[in-house]
Amino acid sequence: MKKNVPIIILFLIITVYLFLYQDIISIIVIDASILFLKKVLTFLLPFYIISKVLINYNFAYYIAKLFNNNIYVFILIISFFTGCPNNILTIKELLEKKIITTNQANKYIKCSFFNNPLFLYNMISNIFNKKIALIIIFIQLLSNIIIYLIKPCKNNNIIYLKSDSLLNVLNNSLKEISFILLNIYITIILFNILIIFIPNIFNNFIGLIELTTGLNYLINTNINFTFKLILTIIYISFGGFSIHMQIKSVLIDTNISYKNFLISRIYQIIISLLITIICSYTLGLQ
Repeated sequence: MKKNVPIIILFLIITVYLFLYQDIISIIVIDASILFLKKVLTFLLPFYIISKVLINYNFAYYIAKLFNNNIYVFILIISFFTGCPNNILTIKELLEKKIITTNQANKYIKCSFFNNPLFLYNMISNIFNKKIALIIIFIQLLSNIIIYLIKPCKNNNIIYLKSDSLLNVLNNSLKEISFILLNIYITIILFNILIIFIPNIFNNFIGLIELTTGLNYLINTNINFTFKLILTIIYISFGGFSIHMQIKSVLIDTNISYKNFLISRIYQIIISLLITIICSYTLGLQ
């Protein structure tokens, strides 16, 4: 009973705040909606449909055969170009179609976490410059590959799927993505509202809660280059609890463990920071 009291008090305070400051909440919802339309919908929707079409027409099979039945190459390509949570959706579909096993899915969820490169390029170019944006995108790619190479999966024979019609694939994709996009949209709004309850002294860490909001903050804040670079790497490698909640919702009714995803994000932060230090000394990031 005592454990429930702080939570009840917290949400009563939030309820009162929402009632008293409806105008502020409305502005936050509008800003979050614009952010969703410009930064999420425009990238996730087309790439999700593309990945579904590619899987349906056995692109995964052909790529795996080129690399000695290594399906990770396909997952890496799709994940890099489409970003999260589409990487998890791709792994989930490969598991459902029995192209990969549960053990493989739990491995691949660790080493396929990307933010859409176009989204990152646009955001990071505004924080630093185009050169650093490309380097950070490369660091994101390299850190995932390193996590995979620490303990790579054993290759298995990839099955050749019977392809469905393009019309059916598009129709099913739109039905599925509608629910996913709604979930992401609501999650972004929820976390942006929660951010207003965070004291200003913690503003440098809001990217751990919501990635896009955190990167937007770094664009407009005036802190030294090194600290801003470190925060950018941490934000991108961890993804923000908003993304983590999206991942947990996708993993419902599967045997894929969210814990694997969470722990590997800590590994990715460490690996990415080490690579960043090396790049700073060799390439002179400034």
